[in-house]
Amino acid sequence: MDDVLERILANFSEEDRARLFFNARQYQLNRKAHIKKYNKFRKLQSEVIDSMENYILDGKYDINKYLKDMTSKVNFDKLKDKRFFNFDYDDPDDRTILDELFIYKNIEGIPSVTEIYLEKNKLRNEDKVKMLNAMNNSYVSLF
Repeated sequence: MDDVLERILANFSEEDRARLFFNARQYQLNRKAHIKKYNKFRKLQSEVIDSMENYILDGKYDINKYLKDMTSKVNFDKLKDKRFFNFDYDDPDDRTILDELFIYKNIEGIPSVTEIYLEKNKLRNEDKVKMLNAMNNSYVSLF
């Protein structure tokens, strides 16, 4: 069996062999139950974040009011690095930061998009409701 495999692999470049082994490993991992659950969770999370992002972009969440309320409750003069506020929504990293600023409850007394989204939408998918409730009770932090 090893001789046959060696002869087959001899026809592949080193890069193709690496890709072949990587794909075989990915296939094997994707069949495991905990990986399937993880992938299902990530897909659901992506759908929820995308739908709330659209909620913001469609103007259903008053970002200006949020920012006004936020600036009235936070003393920005104490922040050492003012570059924090130079966001580019086309930059994926900056976009993630902005999305998380609005999606998670960051400042007490100011409703997040998640809170408003849960209040105003009648969701039928129980998993999405659970995900949104979990997000509503979470906060962004560094580990």
